[in-house]
Amino acid sequence: MTDQETFYAPLSLNGVIRATVTPTRIPPAPPQQPVEPTPLGLPLIAPGPSVGPSKLGPTLEEKSAPTPSADDRDGSGTATRPIKSHSRRIEYTGLAITVGSLLLVMFLLYLYVFSGLTGARSQNRLLHSLSSNPKAVFALVTGHQARNGQPVAVLEIPSLHLHQAVVEGTTASDLQLGPGLASGDSLPGQVGNAVIAGRRVSFGGPFGGIGSLKLGDQIKVFDAAGNFTFSVKSVEMVSQSQVEAPQYGQSWVTLVTSNSSWLPSGKLIVIAKETSGPVPSSATKSSSNSSRTRYTLPNLAGDPAAGIVAALWALALLVVLAMMIFTIRKWRQTWVSWLLAAPVLLACGLFACESLARCLPSTL
Repeated sequence: MTDQETFYAPLSLNGVIRATVTPTRIPPAPPQQPVEPTPLGLPLIAPGPSVGPSKLGPTLEEKSAPTPSADDRDGSGTATRPIKSHSRRIEYTGLAITVGSLLLVMFLLYLYVFSGLTGARSQNRLLHSLSSNPKAVFALVTGHQARNGQPVAVLEIPSLHLHQAVVEGTTASDLQLGPGLASGDSLPGQVGNAVIAGRRVSFGGPFGGIGSLKLGDQIKVFDAAGNFTFSVKSVEMVSQSQVEAPQYGQSWVTLVTSNSSWLPSGKLIVIAKETSGPVPSSATKSSSNSSRTRYTLPNLAGDPAAGIVAALWALALLVVLAMMIFTIRKWRQTWVSWLLAAPVLLACGLFACESLARCLPSTL
């Protein structure tokens, strides 16, 4: 059909009227998408864009689904709090296990490896003190009581290639320096018994090999009373409840350490007798009546108070670690945070390990 077309419309029986009509063009309708029937036979209405709730009301799914609160939604309106909480719990649990494992490994390395460096440094200092200040050592023979940790003698066992300075006292702190002479006992070589305790494996483990001594092996002691040689008479293990040792002569020495390198359940003792005549002590005045047949070994348990100090250092380590993690997440400066925190973490860890080592049996 053209834009202008002529129609003839009859108006009467005798004639026609010519008229020109200009029709309006109607655009064709767009093709419609086929509508899939629902299981109930009703057509589905394609969802259109909407900014609010439907005017037709909520559907069954919307009624049954819980509506998340404003705190549980992120910027897109999606519930995220349960997922984030679960992820954080997993992250914190993994972090706690990692930190605990690292602390345990650090403690074992310190106790069985690096504590030997501390023991060697202490021995060099003590041996130098003995050679540079002999008057303090010679004053012991007159009855002067040495302070705990002060060197009082030199112990030498040729078969074990052992050469150690002996300090006064048998506490855990004293035995970190080296073998310790039980307080109140006579000096080696004097009438009576001199008990010397030492560590088996930690801080150099000076007494780690005394279990291999044989009968007749020599033990030499150099102190203010002179130079003395002892001969091994007995090597035995005693339980924790058995704290007495038999006497072999009027002048003798007893070496004591743990019976195990991991979980000690008793004591390993070596009893040696002086091969020459004993030197009279100021306390005994050469009286043979002062000799005893049995002797009570000193208490060689750890220091419980050191556990509190170890806990404080461990807490300081955790605080520094938390601050480092916070700075990494906030400013994204990983290497800078590690460089600043690593020395502090190492120092706190070493102090915690040293304090914890004092809680263990002093002869471990």
